[in-house]
Amino acid sequence: MTARGRARGLHPAAATHQVRPAARHRLVDPQARAGPQGHHRLGHGQTARARRRRRHPGLARRHPGTTWHERRAGDRAPARRSGRAIGRAFAADGDTVVGVALEEVDEPAFTRSLVLDCASAEGAEAAVEAVADVAGRLDVVVLAAAVMPVAPITETTDAQWRAALDAVLGTAFAVSRAALPRLAAGRQADGGAIVAVSSVNAFLAAPGLPAYAAAKAGLEGLVRQLALEYGPHGVRVNAVAPGMIGGEGVPDAAAGYPLGRAGTAEEVAQAVRFLAGAGFVTGTVLPVDGGLSIASPAAFLREDLRGRWI
Repeated sequence: MTARGRARGLHPAAATHQVRPAARHRLVDPQARAGPQGHHRLGHGQTARARRRRRHPGLARRHPGTTWHERRAGDRAPARRSGRAIGRAFAADGDTVVGVALEEVDEPAFTRSLVLDCASAEGAEAAVEAVADVAGRLDVVVLAAAVMPVAPITETTDAQWRAALDAVLGTAFAVSRAALPRLAAGRQADGGAIVAVSSVNAFLAAPGLPAYAAAKAGLEGLVRQLALEYGPHGVRVNAVAPGMIGGEGVPDAAAGYPLGRAGTAEEVAQAVRFLAGAGFVTGTVLPVDGGLSIASPAAFLREDLRGRWI
């Protein structure tokens, strides 16, 4: 246990894969740097870290242990960047961060990097136990695992459908079930936190993403359910919904975004860190999308409307 004797959640690191192959999680072990005041987190593509006892604007407090889980296949660079950026954001605050993914991740911000498949009960339990061993408690869980099959539904295979649901929902379910008893046990202060990494595709339809969109929409439903049921235990559950992150090599990647650009992994990490410490926020999905979700397509497509503001 840390000096505060609190346990926080666990969180997986964001990883989005296009279906083609699917990967599995694991852990790696850089040098440990858990501090006596730190809190802990874990997730799919997880990170666990120990925080120093200092305050940050907009954050209720720091977490000594953080974990994230990452499942990837196909084009995974943006997801990998986001997961690492989340780990670095917490580590910069003095947290002990434990990363969990399907393959080894060499990230100095992680006190330990694990290779585990947290869609299974065994993998999720092992990840939670690892964070507790490294950091002494669990404070925050980041659920960021994903697989993104790209195909219309008539061409989506059973394996692709199951891969997307298993990576997003299976991991979120197994990790949350394993972590919630520890998160609720820390209620003496303000409880633990779970932050899920969803997507604008949960509520904005895009061609060729039926499995990914269904999985992310289900994840947001799970967030609301857990927020309701575990609020009385002091546990807060929220999600971020990123839009286009990076966008390198994508023609017109910023089209439809009022801010006129794609987002960065660091901006996703800032939003995750905020929700991890926002003590009176639960059950919400925070868009991190440059205004995409509030814009009518007609505002960009109709010449008369475009002329009024662009």
